[in-house]
Amino acid sequence: MKKFILCSALILCYGTSAFAKSTPTMDISNGLSLMAEATHMASDNSHYKMDIESPLLSGNALNSAAQLYNQSINKIINTTITDFKTKIVENSAYVKNLPQSVQENTLFIDYSATVFKAGNQQIISLRINNEFYYAGSAHPSHQIQVFNYDLSSGKELAMSDLFKPKSSYLDKISDYARRDLLTKIKNEDKNEFDKGTAPIADNYLNWNLKPNGILITFNEYQVAAYVFGQPEVLVPYTMLEDDIAPNAPIAFCIKTPSECASN
Repeated sequence: MKKFILCSALILCYGTSAFAKSTPTMDISNGLSLMAEATHMASDNSHYKMDIESPLLSGNALNSAAQLYNQSINKIINTTITDFKTKIVENSAYVKNLPQSVQENTLFIDYSATVFKAGNQQIISLRINNEFYYAGSAHPSHQIQVFNYDLSSGKELAMSDLFKPKSSYLDKISDYARRDLLTKIKNEDKNEFDKGTAPIADNYLNWNLKPNGILITFNEYQVAAYVFGQPEVLVPYTMLEDDIAPNAPIAFCIKTPSECASN
């Protein structure tokens, strides 16, 4: 691998090199592209290896909204790296007693992205996938971070931004998710399932916008055992039509679905 120094975006540089990225570049508009900035970091002394794909905007002239987006993504990635390295230090006393062959800690970050235009609003909806393995663990753990961004206004979207005040959208999402999940998860713990799908905001933090609905991803162990991974449910916008705020970007996807398409 060709070595290089990367300290402008990923400030936590140590033994850094490029690696082959797997996520394709997406052309957006006005000369902007969403591309994977691929980075490899490793330390023999601290027993870690990291392979990271950061979903950054590139172009000849990034406007303020695009720059703010990149700053937000770099902050998310750097925070994950810091937390990973902190956990390694916390586990170091235990790990040093393990055979050297099993002392390695790994972090892999990649992402999936949906980019679509809803009327005059250009939406980027990201799911950042983190896989952690800490030396001595039985298996890796996985964590999802989502980032839904209106590139036209330079604003991160909260789920509540999509709906009318005091509407019952969480009840409808919860009800649909439960019915859908029961077709996929056959051996669920009922108490765990009911708690993990209850209509409260904390259960639906992992959401992404698609041209035809809201994709909900549940964390490991949230609704079922580890073997079921991170179950997904796509809630169609038509199920939420009465609750969607008229100025929300997804309102356009209901009115003119044929013109609300991903790039």
